[in-house]
Amino acid sequence: MLAEDAKVLVGNLMVTRNPATHPGDIRLMIGVDKEELRHLVNVVVFSSKGSRPACNMMAGGDLDGDVYFVSWDKVLMQHLKPEMIEPPALYEKPKLLKEYPDGDTLADYFVFYLERDVLGKIANLHLALCD
Repeated sequence: MLAEDAKVLVGNLMVTRNPATHPGDIRLMIGVDKEELRHLVNVVVFSSKGSRPACNMMAGGDLDGDVYFVSWDKVLMQHLKPEMIEPPALYEKPKLLKEYPDGDTLADYFVFYLERDVLGKIANLHLALCD
């Protein structure tokens, strides 16, 4: 049963993941109404069919809490054509590190992780360049 003010998005949609840094991170999709999914609210449910997960085609996303942007604006959608959409980038799993922090305290591991976690820096740099 759908919540009173909930809306099922049916038809042409533009979907991307934040941060989207590659032209191929934008995907055109078709929203469908599945009765068995009507209890879900404020979520995007992707199909499990195909050779590659749809979420991975958008900035290498996964389903662990990533934030997606969905547009169903008719004016925007009438200008977007499938041939305008770039192929998705190849996002591979990161390789396991063969190195370890110098110390064995929690702080050492925290600093070690922060020095190697650059997604936020890349997203902020991309936003600054776009501005």
